[in-house]
Amino acid sequence: MSQIATHAACMAAGLRDGLRTAQFYARDMTRADGGETAPDSSPTALSRAVAAMARTVDGGMSRAADLSLQAFSPRWRSLPSPFDLAMRERLAGALTNTHATLSSEFTLYFFRAARLALEQWVERPHLVLEHRIEAVRRNFAPKAQDFKEPIPEMLAQLLLALAAARPIARCGALKPGLEFLKSVDLNIAVFSSACLALLLAQAGKPNTEITDSEFLAIVGQLIHNRLPSLAHMVKEKDAAAIAQLFAECLADY
Repeated sequence: MSQIATHAACMAAGLRDGLRTAQFYARDMTRADGGETAPDSSPTALSRAVAAMARTVDGGMSRAADLSLQAFSPRWRSLPSPFDLAMRERLAGALTNTHATLSSEFTLYFFRAARLALEQWVERPHLVLEHRIEAVRRNFAPKAQDFKEPIPEMLAQLLLALAAARPIARCGALKPGLEFLKSVDLNIAVFSSACLALLLAQAGKPNTEITDSEFLAIVGQLIHNRLPSLAHMVKEKDAAAIAQLFAECLADY
């Protein structure tokens, strides 16, 4: 039964990603988002219609997913931010349990965290492929039992897997003031921030209620000067060095 549920989740993720890809290219061709860096263009009426239809379908599926979470899992009725301390603590604990790692909470956290970070850092449109995160979840599950807690070493292995999967397929131009991100793959910047957020949760930080923007600013301050070194470590697949870097970030908080 669990295998059927896993295959169904993969098929659903693939279908949603297909629609997101169609939406991304429709919006990109029509400059539907009107970002500051978008060049002037005069899209045809057909292009505008395709973009509007793609947005409607994708938006409907997103709302349906939210409603299903509310209907079948009461703790998700408020649909908290992925950076909510309670959610990060729950996932950090779940990563030590092989069965829990197989749940959709893993995919949900990293997908929503990536979307939220991109909203803060880059112009629209951007494309995050859920099925690639889903694949990381399935492949990483057997490794979870090798770790007693989500220590930096475990999160380093997880970052390597996410960076290799490249869930962020396309994105717009960087927003003003974030030019330092040009030197590194956004998959590394975004998912290292999400992994560091789990490490902070394990330590109960931050222990006060803050907004998503404030949280991303804190994480960015901890990690942005280390991004070039981190990118090199990911390229070399040096998990030990990445783990040490995460530990240094936690010590600097």
